[in-house]
Amino acid sequence: MGRPAPAGLVARAGRYTLDADLALAYVGGRWHVSALVPPDFDTVFSPPPPPVSAPPVLDAAARTFALAYANYRTGAGTHPPAGTPTIERQIAARQDPLAAIAHTGAAARLLGLQLLPEGDVTPVDATVNAGGRRLAFTFFLQQNARGHWLAGSFPIGGP
Repeated sequence: MGRPAPAGLVARAGRYTLDADLALAYVGGRWHVSALVPPDFDTVFSPPPPPVSAPPVLDAAARTFALAYANYRTGAGTHPPAGTPTIERQIAARQDPLAAIAHTGAAARLLGLQLLPEGDVTPVDATVNAGGRRLAFTFFLQQNARGHWLAGSFPIGGP
């Protein structure tokens, strides 16, 4: 065989996208298909998995922290939100996603939360509107020894 080269093929079939992997070989001045990996039809045509739903207590903890945190950073709230010592230190040191926003005094309104429950730590993507500004941030909820959910930290590395 000649020089090998990988290739891919993508096709649409109605609302489905099909992709196949090819291995090509250059032989006798022409490219030939030397291997084909067809689409996995069981995966392509299976229904999507059901959305992950968070228990109400987890959703409530995320909602409470997101609004309290956004209100504190906009100046609508006077006290930092409660959480673990780690997230409280991040806020006090201004190492949090909304540390640089202006204090407008505008109260936050929750636009959306996305939670992906993963055992005793759950990442949360929150989006709020405060005074016409859309603010998005991520934080982690942690379950403590008594089973309560608390804001644990913001992702390391900044906003």
